[in-house]
Amino acid sequence: MDGTRVGPVVQTGAVHGDVHLYPATAQSYHVPRQLPATSRHFVGRSDALAALTALADAPAERGNRLCVVEGAPGVGKTCLVTRWARDVADRLFPDGQIYLNLHGFTPGRPAVGRERATLALLSALRVPPGAVPQDSDERMALFRDLVHGRSLLLVLDNARDSGQVEPLLPGDGCFVVVTTRRSPAALHALYGVEVLRLGTLTRAESLELFENYLGAGRAGDPAVLQLAEKCADLPLAVSIAAASAVQHPGMDLERFAGELRGHGLRLDIPAADLRAVVASSFDLLSDGAARTARLTSRWPGDSFTVEGAAAVTGLTVRTADAHLRELTSHNLLLAESGRYRFHDLLRAFAGERCAAVDSDEVRRTAMAGFLEYALHTALRADRLLNSHRRPIDAPAPPAGMVFPAVESYAEAVDWFAAEITALLAAARVAFDQKAFAHAWMIPWALTNFLHLHGRWQDWVDCHTTALKAVRVLDDVAAENRVLQSMARAYAELGEPERSAECYSSALENYRRCGDAHGEANCLNGRAGSHLYAGRPGEACDDATAALRIYLARDDVAGQASTINLLGRVRTAQGSLESGVVLHGKALRLFRGLGDRYGQAQALDAMGLALSSLGRHRFALVCHRRAVELNEALGSTVHLARSRERAAQALEASR
Repeated sequence: MDGTRVGPVVQTGAVHGDVHLYPATAQSYHVPRQLPATSRHFVGRSDALAALTALADAPAERGNRLCVVEGAPGVGKTCLVTRWARDVADRLFPDGQIYLNLHGFTPGRPAVGRERATLALLSALRVPPGAVPQDSDERMALFRDLVHGRSLLLVLDNARDSGQVEPLLPGDGCFVVVTTRRSPAALHALYGVEVLRLGTLTRAESLELFENYLGAGRAGDPAVLQLAEKCADLPLAVSIAAASAVQHPGMDLERFAGELRGHGLRLDIPAADLRAVVASSFDLLSDGAARTARLTSRWPGDSFTVEGAAAVTGLTVRTADAHLRELTSHNLLLAESGRYRFHDLLRAFAGERCAAVDSDEVRRTAMAGFLEYALHTALRADRLLNSHRRPIDAPAPPAGMVFPAVESYAEAVDWFAAEITALLAAARVAFDQKAFAHAWMIPWALTNFLHLHGRWQDWVDCHTTALKAVRVLDDVAAENRVLQSMARAYAELGEPERSAECYSSALENYRRCGDAHGEANCLNGRAGSHLYAGRPGEACDDATAALRIYLARDDVAGQASTINLLGRVRTAQGSLESGVVLHGKALRLFRGLGDRYGQAQALDAMGLALSSLGRHRFALVCHRRAVELNEALGSTVHLARSRERAAQALEASR
């Protein structure tokens, strides 16, 4: 970073080249505790549990310590690994446990690629987005550096093949467990991995599992023996059948076992007619619960809330809650921390039932409900993240739709984090359903959260869909919003030329329709792109033109932003004293507005200018205050930068 790059780095929030802030990250190692919940009804598997412990407890050698757990779907691979990991976590893995679902065989969604997987690994260690390299090879190198020599468990669940796993292996130290349906031949050949091939339960273990649900003394019941046989000792099948029996105490178990013969097709599971077990359990559900299962199987995220279920089913929250509890009691849904999720196989079955039973109109209506829920909850949550943002003219939410209680900044961040997979998918869902307004409004509502967490590529991807949607609508005003948002994302990705192109396209539109406010915003944004690209002269011209418009319109927020930008321009041009004065003026305006984000930006920029003047103690005061503000905001990207700058100022002041 040299004197001409200080301004641009601050403006766009991207760090490139050799500066990745690795030391600061390594000094604040976060111990991850990511193991998912597991069933309390766990039986058998003593040999597999002992084998995992022996492998993990063996003296560490150079290279990857890796175990692959293979087995058919529904055989209990994930349950085994998570149960074992929870039992030994404190003793064998005091430095943490990372769980990553690679979705190799998840219906309806692509397998997790290297790009997202490496981001998830660094996120598990709470590496601030500002310190995350953009290249996936560099991200993996950073991950290996951070976990080297640590007693850490990495669970790579639901892997598709060796090619998905191999780039994510951490090297020396960590113990890695991979679960998969396929034998990963390349891992065998390259690393000589230990393999546990998980089969079905023994018949005695199946009967024990039935007893865990039904009560002691039931193992000898002929009907229970018949059920165990029909379930082929597959843990998932036994659990579903047993849970269904528990929910219907007066059920004739012999008749239930006999009914399993009436459902023919299998789900590609050797010796186990799981489809028959699931189908029979579905047949025991109330009509409402069965319909809720079918429609929620179309939810595009990993999990959902009762309000989300109500939205896709068109039910009241109270009724949806009753149906979800019924599904959970039959082991057809998993519940954790107020959210619900399907096992992959059960989602597939429910989705097939939905396609067979529910009409196209019903399915479209369910997805329309999802889109309304996604849009309006996202808009409400986004308002809590940035109340100064100019709102969009969104349609009113459907009458009677209930939204989750998101009432604070922290709750908004948590809600976005839980729903982000579904929200990113929503743009594609909306476009495919020709709901073009939703296809651009939902991505627009995500930008503050994506910015906070440094998810630049997700930002660009969903806005690419949004841009197509607004052009179908021929909505120039919406197109301008999307172009400006994409410009910010490209700037953060380190592509200032593409950023400037987006701003220029929107600028032409604003000028044609005489929108002075939009023109000023585009000029301000393009000035930042010019500055990052190393063109401070052009940046100064655009920023000065923007400031004139803001002054004429008495737009104080616009004035504060542009004056702060001009301070960075002056700093980049070498006029450091002028830069400090401008940052001070912007800071006063931001304080008057109550804009904490703007204050943090002005303080950090002022600190950099002061450091360039050799006034390191004053710079340290600025950066420390910026740290406090960014911590309060939960702005991980800017928090990482503020901390690094404070450390640099402290070192220079000694």
